[in-house]
Amino acid sequence: MQKKTDVSGGVHADRDVIMGDQYNLDDLSQVEILLTEIVALLREPETRLEVSQRDRQRRAAILLHDSEGKTVKLPPQLISRLGQLQREVDLTRKEETYLTRFILDHTYAQWERLYVPLAGTLNLRPSLRLSDDADQGLSSAGVRLQDIRQALTEFEKPRVVILGAPGAGKTTTLERMALDLARSRLQNDLNTKLPFRVDMFKYQGEQNPSDFLATEWETTSLAETYGEAIASGQVCFLLDGLNQMPQADMSQRIERWAHWANREMPPGNWAVFTCRTADYIASLRLPEVHVQSLDKERMRQYFEARFGPEQADRHWRDFDRRLRSGDHRFERLARNPFMLSLLADHCDEGQGLTSSRARLMDGLAHRLLEHELSEGRQSITLTADPRGTLATMIQALSRLAFTMQTRAEGTSLTRAEAEKVQINDKGDLQLSLAEVLSLALDAHLLAETTLVRKEQRETGFIFYHHLLQEYFAARHLLTLFRQGKSLRSYVRLPWRWRQVFPKRLGSGEQLPTLPVTGWEETVMMAASLTGKDMPKFVTAVQQDNLPLAGRCLAEADPGQDEALRPLVEEMRTKLLARQRKVKKRTFESLRSAQILRRRIAAGLALGELDHPDLQPQTFSYEGKTVWAILPPLQQVPAGMFLLGSDLDDPQAYSDEKITQRRQGLPAFQIGRYPVTNTEYRLFIEAGGYQDDRWWSQAGQQWKEGGPEAHADAIQDWLDTRKNFSEMNLEKIAQERGWRPQNLRYWQRMVDLSAEEAHQQASRQFERPFDRPAYWDDSELSSPARPIVGINWHEAEAYCRWLSAVAEQIFRLPAELEWEKSARGTDGDIYPWGDEFESNLCNSVESHIYITTPVGLYPQGTSPFGLFDASGNVWEWTASWY
Repeated sequence: MQKKTDVSGGVHADRDVIMGDQYNLDDLSQVEILLTEIVALLREPETRLEVSQRDRQRRAAILLHDSEGKTVKLPPQLISRLGQLQREVDLTRKEETYLTRFILDHTYAQWERLYVPLAGTLNLRPSLRLSDDADQGLSSAGVRLQDIRQALTEFEKPRVVILGAPGAGKTTTLERMALDLARSRLQNDLNTKLPFRVDMFKYQGEQNPSDFLATEWETTSLAETYGEAIASGQVCFLLDGLNQMPQADMSQRIERWAHWANREMPPGNWAVFTCRTADYIASLRLPEVHVQSLDKERMRQYFEARFGPEQADRHWRDFDRRLRSGDHRFERLARNPFMLSLLADHCDEGQGLTSSRARLMDGLAHRLLEHELSEGRQSITLTADPRGTLATMIQALSRLAFTMQTRAEGTSLTRAEAEKVQINDKGDLQLSLAEVLSLALDAHLLAETTLVRKEQRETGFIFYHHLLQEYFAARHLLTLFRQGKSLRSYVRLPWRWRQVFPKRLGSGEQLPTLPVTGWEETVMMAASLTGKDMPKFVTAVQQDNLPLAGRCLAEADPGQDEALRPLVEEMRTKLLARQRKVKKRTFESLRSAQILRRRIAAGLALGELDHPDLQPQTFSYEGKTVWAILPPLQQVPAGMFLLGSDLDDPQAYSDEKITQRRQGLPAFQIGRYPVTNTEYRLFIEAGGYQDDRWWSQAGQQWKEGGPEAHADAIQDWLDTRKNFSEMNLEKIAQERGWRPQNLRYWQRMVDLSAEEAHQQASRQFERPFDRPAYWDDSELSSPARPIVGINWHEAEAYCRWLSAVAEQIFRLPAELEWEKSARGTDGDIYPWGDEFESNLCNSVESHIYITTPVGLYPQGTSPFGLFDASGNVWEWTASWY
C-alpha cells in the first residue's frame, strides 16, 4: 500500500495511509480490491479500530491502527459503496463484505473505544418475603453481572431480554455485541455467531415473526437464506426496542415473539431483545438482564475514553464536584449513559452542567443543527437565514415526531406518511419536506431505513434515539397545550379496573405495574420546557394522572424556582393522601390490587418530589456544608411490655421461642420509617464509605472485600443450599409463594458441585464496597423505597455519620426496643394484632415481590406509629441475633 500524508494532520505523516485515494470508489471492482486489503488488516488481532474524533457525525472517517504503528484512514463514503458491493460480489465474499460493513459503520465502530461495560443482574428480581429466613439468600437480587454481555457468554443464556430505563445503554450494548461478533467471525472464529440486527419498530404485527425476519434477512444479501442460516444455528439475533413496536395489541405482539424465541427458533442460535423496563407489560418468558445505572467508576471510565487521560482529569474535576453537591436529580442524569454523553458534550464545550433532561436534549438538537448550518455543508436556501432555518426545522421535526407518536404504529414514518404532515406554518420561511429530511439526516437527528408496508418496501425515517423523538414530540405537545388543547388523551390511564387488572394472580405471580400511555417521557419533558406555564401544565396533568403530574414537577427541578414552592407543597400533600388511601372491605378483590398499584405509583412519585417527612437540610460540619435528613421519630414511653414468643407459638422461629415475660424499658424514640434511599444517598455523597471514622475495625475489613471478609456470608449461602438439596423444592416454592425463577435458581444451585457452588457464592461479593449491594439497581434505589443491600457495618456507619453531622445521637435500636416499638405492649404477633392480614404489609401474599415506598400501609402501623414494622424489609438492630 502506498504511503500518503494525512493533510488534516490527525496522525503521523510518515506513517499514514489514506486508503481510497488511490482507488476510484465509483468503480465497484476497485472497491472490491480495497475490501481485500481492509479485510487483511481486520483479520489481524492487533489491529485497533477508531472513529476520527475530529467529527463524531456519521461522515466521520474510520482509522485502523496496525501492529506496526501505521494508521490507515478510510473515507466515510466507503460504507455506502460496500453496501452496493454486497449485492454484486461473488457468493464466497458476501459474508466478509457483510461483516466488514458492521465493523466500519460509525454506528458500531465508535464503541470500540467509547463503550463502557454495563453492570446488571441476570434473571431474578428481588423477592421480598423476608420472613422466609435465608431461603432467598443471595439469589434474591439475581446473578450479578459486571458486564451484561456475560449473560450470553459466561452464563450461557442464548435467549435473553435486556431491560432498562430510557438511555440506559441497551441499544449501545447490542451495537457493541454486533461489532465484537463481526470482528471475531471475520477472524475465522467458526464458533462465533453471525450478527443480525433488527429494529423492532419495523414489526407491524400482522406477520409471523419468522416471516418478518425472513423478509428483513433478504436485505443482507447474504448467500444463505434465513432458513438455511438458522437451521445451522449460526445467527445472533439482535432485536432492538420491543417498546418501539406499535402500541396496539402490544401484549399479543410480545406473545408472538415469545413463541418464536421459545418454540420456533432452532437450537444454537442466540436471540437478544431489548425493551424499556416500564414498557415490558408482557413477558417473553426469557431470562431477564436488568441494566444497572452507572456508578462513579464507570462514569470516570467514559470520561477517559471520550477525552483521553489529560483532558479527562480536567473535565472530571468539575463534574465530580457537581456529583458531590447533593443534587440527586443531577446524579440520576449522570448515571444514565445517554445523558452522561450529553453532559460530557457540555463539559467539552465549556457549558454549565444542568440537571434537566429536556435542556440537555434541547441543547443537543440545536447544537447538531447549528453545526450543519454553520459549516457551509448546506445549500444557500438553508444557510441564508440560519436562525430562521433553525426555528423552522425545530418546528417541522416536532410535528413529525408528534405524528409518529400519535399514530401508535411504531416509531417511524414512510416518506408518503411524512408528506401528509403539515410541517410549516404560514410565514416568510418555508422549507420543503425534502430539505427538512436532508438536513435532519445530515445533522444525525434522523436516520433513514427501509420499511415494509403492505408487502411493499418503502423508504422510512426514524429518530436517531427514541428520546429524541420524545423530546421533539414534547415541544409540539406543549404548543398544543398553549393553544388550549386538552392533555387527557396523552396522560389518562384506563380507568375500568378490569382493563388494568384482568385476572387473579396465582402463586408466585408478580403484581403487574400499571399500564402506560406511551406518552409519559414526552409529557415529563414537555413539563420541563413550560417555564412560567408550569403550574397550569401540572394542574392539567394531575386531573387525570396524579403520579405523572408529580413526576413532571420533579423532572422540572422545582427547587430552582421559589415561585413553584406552593405547587410543590400541594402536590406532596395530594400524593401522600393518594399513597395512603385505603378502601375497606376490598382487600381480596381485583379492585384492591388495582388500588394498590395506584398507591405504589403515588408513593414512588412522592419520593422523586421529596417526601414531606424526609426533607434534606444543610448542616455545618468541619467547616463544610453537609446535607442530611433528620428522620421523623416516634415516642415510645417508659413501661413494661410482653417480650418474646410462647413456646407453643407455631409461627415463631425456634430461636425466638422463650417463656414470655414482662420486660421494662425506659422511654426512647425510634424512626417512623425504615431508612430510605433518599436519606442514605446523602451519606454516600458525603464520602461516608471513604471516611474510616464511621466504621468499626470489622467494618473496615468488610470494605476491603475478598473471600475472607465475607466468609460467614458465603457459608450461610452454602448452608442454605445444602438444606435445600435435602428438601422437596417444588413443595417449598408452593408453600412460600416463590416466583418461578426463584425455584429455577435453587434447582440449578443444588445441582452444582461443591466447588462450583463455592464459586457461585463467592461471585456475589465481586463488587466495589463503596455503596450498597443494590445501589446501581434503578428500581431498588429509587428515592422513596427503603435502603436494601446493606449489612450491619453499613447501618452502624450511617448512624455514626448522622450523629456527628447533626450533633444528635442516632443509633441502631436494641432488639428489645425494636420489639416493643413494633408489636406494642401486649405481645401481639403482628404490629396490628394476632391475625395476619395481607393488605396491611408488603409480603409475598401481596404479589409485589419488590420493596414498596415507605409509609404505604397506614393501617398496618404499630401501636407506637411505626410503618413497615412487618414486611417490606428486614431491619438491623444493635443486638446479636
